[in-house]
This record gives sequence, structure tokens and C-alpha cells, in this order.
Amino acid sequence: MKTNAQPKGAASAEKKNEAKSTSLVIVDAPAQSAPTEQTPKRPTVEEVREKSIRLNDLFEKEEKLLSTKSSLQTFRVASDEFTNKLEISDGKGATFKTYNPRVIGSIIEILKRDIEATLEETQVEIIALA
Repeated sequence: MKTNAQPKGAASAEKKNEAKSTSLVIVDAPAQSAPTEQTPKRPTVEEVREKSIRLNDLFEKEEKLLSTKSSLQTFRVASDEFTNKLEISDGKGATFKTYNPRVIGSIIEILKRDIEATLEETQVEIIALA
């Protein structure tokens, strides 16, 4: 008597092979677009005019500051109390006068520092606007 008997794990091995079959689908990835460079917006005539006016104002301010700085650098305070005089007036006509060389020298140094700082700020504005 012949039996069509298969070895004990043969049928189950065939079933496992059938269950393992998978399909592979290749999908094209979307092409990456190169970053687009935006062209800078062209300024209008009015914008150019306003920029030109602002630059002109800044150049005039810089010239005045340079002139003031120069005159303060050449200013010499005498050591006696009768040669120097500093007089400050306000809008209402009140005045302050001093002949003290130390006070006058201190005020000149404060003015020099303030003018130098304002000059640097003005030049930074000019460069940023240009």
C-alpha cells in the first residue's frame, strides 16, 4: 500500500513560502526643486528720492559734527581765571557764566565725547542707508 504521504513539515514549509511572498513597488520621489532666488524689489522713484534726501541730511549733519569736533580739539583752556569764559543761555534768556578753567575743561571734554558718539552713530546710519 502506497501512501502519498509527505514528510511531516513539507506541507507547512510550502505554506510558509507562499505567505512570505511580498511585492515591491518602486515609487519615484518627487523631484526636489532648487530654491528659487527672489530678485530684490526695485525701489520706486519716490523711495530713491527719499533715500537721497535722508543721505544728504546725514552728510550735512556729519560735516557739522566734524567741524565742531575740529574746533573743540583746537580749543585751549588757559590756567588763569580771567582769560576763559563759558556762558550758557537758555531760551528764556537766563544765563550761566563761569571763568573756572577746571569747569570749562570738564564741559569741553563732555562735549567732545558726545560729539564723537553722535558722529559715529551718524556714520553708521549713512553706511546702513547707502
